[in-house]
Amino acid sequence: MTACNTAKTSPKAAHATTSPGVQGIGIANLSDSLFALKGLVFDQQRLSFDELLATLKANFATPEGEKIRARLINRFDKYGNDIDEVDLISADLLRFYCKEVEQYRNPRGGQFTPGSYTVSAHVPLGAVVGATPDGRYAGEQLADGGLSPMLGQDGQGPTAVLKSVSKLDNYLLSNGTLLNVKFTPSTLEGQQGLNKLADFLGAFTKLKLQHVQFNVVNAETLKKRRPGHRTSPGWWCVLQAIAHSSWSCRRRSRMTSSAVQRINCNLITPGFSRATPAEPMARIFNIQRYSLNDGHGIRTVVFFKGCPHSCPWCANPESMSGKIHRVRREAKCLRCQPCLNDAQECPSGAMELIGQNITLEALLLQILKDEVFYRTSGGGVTLSGGEVLMQAEFATQLLQRLRALGINTAVETAGDASQAQVLALAEHCDQILFDLKIMDADSAKHQLNINQPRVLANFTALVQRGVNLTPRLPLIPGYTLSTENMAQVLAFLAPFGLQEIHLLPFHQYGEAKYTLLGREYAMRGVAPPTEQQIAPLQAMAQQAGYRVIIGG
Repeated sequence: MTACNTAKTSPKAAHATTSPGVQGIGIANLSDSLFALKGLVFDQQRLSFDELLATLKANFATPEGEKIRARLINRFDKYGNDIDEVDLISADLLRFYCKEVEQYRNPRGGQFTPGSYTVSAHVPLGAVVGATPDGRYAGEQLADGGLSPMLGQDGQGPTAVLKSVSKLDNYLLSNGTLLNVKFTPSTLEGQQGLNKLADFLGAFTKLKLQHVQFNVVNAETLKKRRPGHRTSPGWWCVLQAIAHSSWSCRRRSRMTSSAVQRINCNLITPGFSRATPAEPMARIFNIQRYSLNDGHGIRTVVFFKGCPHSCPWCANPESMSGKIHRVRREAKCLRCQPCLNDAQECPSGAMELIGQNITLEALLLQILKDEVFYRTSGGGVTLSGGEVLMQAEFATQLLQRLRALGINTAVETAGDASQAQVLALAEHCDQILFDLKIMDADSAKHQLNINQPRVLANFTALVQRGVNLTPRLPLIPGYTLSTENMAQVLAFLAPFGLQEIHLLPFHQYGEAKYTLLGREYAMRGVAPPTEQQIAPLQAMAQQAGYRVIIGG
């Protein structure tokens, strides 16, 4: 275990000979390993300590080794996801490391100072560290950046990473720190993307962290730009900025692999929550932190499960049914059978339950984890789905609680519910993002199961109540991508004097979900609309006096 916390000396300027420094590398591996060891050996008692040690010495090459490794990786929480139990292990380890380093003096009498900073040393040092209880193979790189989570384990996204790092006493690291945060280029596109980055940095300073490095490149680009591929000097400079320009060419391939692995921001859902009979309960299928497209500022989006409509282009088909159902991710499956009766027994996470029940108090705890980001960015919480109005009573109570806390709220809805439910919900939120789809009532009913007269009546009632309302129109080939439908939308909106409309071009991001769910995907092979197809509809809205936002 001690090998996980590898140290390297940090060269200083010539005049700083009395202040030598040491850099601690691999704190994420060590804390993840300790937490997994505690869970596997002591809490669950699935293995003895000696059995785990033998598995690690064999680099997981035992009859049950891959199942054990899969469980270590997938079934125990990891540092970097804003989970106190793991993060506080990291905090304790950091204090111990700093206290130990500061006990030593160099030959000139200068005190050693601790740091946690690595640009590239985690790769060669990892090469001499054996297999670890976080599921890492012998010889694989350690966690990069000093304070960064292990690659691929920051499943809650960048806001959770900052919150985890903030629980460590960064002031102890007088010899410097480094945190790597990963973004894909699309995250930061346009002025809105840059504004969100500025908001993120505002929270970074509010949390009193020291040093952050951003990796803004996608994995596909880096894979194409590995040494040996023809590339421009500009792209190689980007790679050097992520890796380190002083490394020799023979090491660049491994560094590129490290950089590729950094480009990873996934979503994760909270655990199940049991309620007493009196507690409000919702059924959700995801909580997405650091959302950039569902309202102003940095937001958390809560996705409610269940929808009465049948939109064939839906990007979240797992939201349609209100039931909790089980799926199997074929690529992760080890075919070990125990999970057939209990998805929680699946060591690799291949067997997954989609949808979970959560109480109001438990959901608030999850939401409030990113309160600092809402405050610094003017962001907040967005309720989405599925269709939020299918759980209108719970959603209204949640909005009331958030408003009492001074947190901005928004609701995404198609407005197809009783007017009493719609108005009660709207009374407690700051913005409603209202989706208008097929305007023809017969077509909307036949193709989407939408009660269009009720939808339009609810929209009108919201305007009359003075609700902050933003109409949105998905641009779907064969359904809503037409000047005729756009003309009907604009004619309906004309009396209301609204200032802004969002146009949401169709995309194929949800296709893989249909395969996972074993469902037919009616839009398979349908191309997203081109700029030339979108431009006339955008021009129509602009000529009608609207500020047009492409995307939402």
